[in-house]
Amino acid sequence: PRVSPGRLPGVFYNTGHGHLGWTLSAATAQILAAQVEAAERVSMAKSPIMQAARETTADLHGLGFVNRPK
Repeated sequence: PRVSPGRLPGVFYNTGHGHLGWTLSAATAQILAAQVEAAERVSMAKSPIMQAARETTADLHGLGFVNRPK
């Protein structure tokens, strides 16, 4: 089977199981999920939205946002 990221970001393959599709599907899904999770962590770390989220915090009393001290 092919269980790997594709050439483009966000594209992953879990294919080619042939007649063992039902037998191998759970194991290869776990492998692929770990690959997607790792790629998402890298992608989210570089995201401007996540960078801004690290610099702000929710003000639970006023339900607004405040800048975190640096």
